[in-house]
Amino acid sequence: MGNDDLIKLASRLARYSGEDETTGLRNLRQFLREAERELARCRRTGEDLTLLAVEADSGVTTTEVADRVKECIREEDLVARIGSRVFGLLVAASSERTSAEVLQAHLHPVTTLSVGERRVEWQDVVSTPVTSLLQDALAALDWAKQSGGNCHMLWRNQGWAVH
Repeated sequence: MGNDDLIKLASRLARYSGEDETTGLRNLRQFLREAERELARCRRTGEDLTLLAVEADSGVTTTEVADRVKECIREEDLVARIGSRVFGLLVAASSERTSAEVLQAHLHPVTTLSVGERRVEWQDVVSTPVTSLLQDALAALDWAKQSGGNCHMLWRNQGWAVH
């Protein structure tokens, strides 16, 4: 096996390991696995959740955004790079300030954010797969970007809301 083959194999292994090699965050595959476990926990405890899809609006690097996000999330929150410039966060909905507000405040000196949010009340956790929740958050993110960026859109069962 030559060097090129070893490099390709190492790259493939890194991709499947669950970690994004650029940011050190979870990758989409690992995020979905852990989010399913978190949903199961919330089914047992009756806790609400919030899923965020976040993208920086201007010319900062993915690594800069990832470093800032790591600084302001709680240890129990799930965060992952789920797209080229998109990050996913799954957090227990337990504080007065939403996670989106904390992120926006922390990243404001560097860039503005477009945020799509899908709140999940514990009653909905029972019947909603994590992939559907993520699709809702990504649709809200797309709407935020189409609205000019620097915007926070919230998806609820009843439809859209600007936050």
